[in-house]
Amino acid sequence: MGLIGEGRKYQVTPMIMRILAVLPIALGLSVPPVPVSAQAMTVSQLQIALAGVGHDPGPADGVYDAETIRALAAFAVAHKQAFNGTPSPRLLQVLEWAYIMSQSEEGCEDC
Repeated sequence: MGLIGEGRKYQVTPMIMRILAVLPIALGLSVPPVPVSAQAMTVSQLQIALAGVGHDPGPADGVYDAETIRALAAFAVAHKQAFNGTPSPRLLQVLEWAYIMSQSEEGCEDC
């Protein structure tokens, strides 16, 4: 994933994602739990993240059901990501990033 800034493209590496995931905690900000690694995201965390970015997956009950799949499919379409019913590591990484940005003070317009 790249970020655009002043005409430059910056690569967001897994290490940067981990730093960004724990940064609010390090700063003493109160935020819901965010997975440290998209590959280790549980279904409950996936549901919390989807709800946090405005895609209602139903209750965060840890069940990968039709509501969760619909919400994840809608998120994938909104973020131009492939989705075949099973979330790819890339899709989970995009979701994690969108969730982190949605929890920041500035928010995320594309979330």
